[in-house]
Formats: sequence, C-alpha cells, structure tokens
Amino acid sequence: MPLTFAWQNYVSTTVTDAPAPSFATVSLYVLQMATAEQASGLYTSLLTNPLYSGTTWIEPSSPLIGDDSRIADTGDHWWINFYKGNFYVEVSLSPSYGPAPNYTPEDANTRAAAMTFSQAVASKM
Repeated sequence: MPLTFAWQNYVSTTVTDAPAPSFATVSLYVLQMATAEQASGLYTSLLTNPLYSGTTWIEPSSPLIGDDSRIADTGDHWWINFYKGNFYVEVSLSPSYGPAPNYTPEDANTRAAAMTFSQAVASKM
C-alpha cells in the first residue's frame, strides 16, 4: 500500500502554434512505498498485470534510470517506469501533432525527451 501518491500533467509550451489537443504532454505518477522492497516488488509485479500485457518493453532502459527501469513505445506515446529507493514512478510522454517541431512517438527526439524528463525526476529522489 503506498504511503503517498502524486500525479501531475505537464504541457509543452514550446509548440506555440499547435492547437491545444496537439500539445506534447507528460504525465507523471509517483508512489512512495514504505520500503524499497515494496517499490521493487511493485515494479516487478506489474509485468503480470493485464494492463501491461502486449507492451513490448526495452529492459532495462538505456541509460538506466533509478535502481531499475524500462521503456516502451506503445505506438502513441513513450512509457517509462522505474523505481528508486522506496519510490515507484511512471512517466508517459504523448507527442504533439502540430507545426514543427512535430514530435511523434517513433521520433528519436521524443524518446530522448522522455528519458531526460525521467532522469530529472529520478535525480530529485
């Protein structure tokens, strides 16, 4: 059972001409568990959850984020999850479909942005 749960959505302000639904967005979910073992256990057990079935994970993400991490291109967004200490974290980066820069999931820059954001989150834990 988590001690604390936090959820935040971020919207890109750099794609100023894109219509609102086209803005790139990042969703951040953080669960603070009582112990590092619980965070690690949650990270491991989620692979057996039907919500995650059909997702092809690159394990571990490269570079590694936190104590262990994985990343997936689900076809419409980048999804990164990791744990560090007693924290379990999920980051989902949805692309923009507007004027340049038009970041789509398969774009290397979109993946790099998702990794950079996730690394920044992990560095604060």
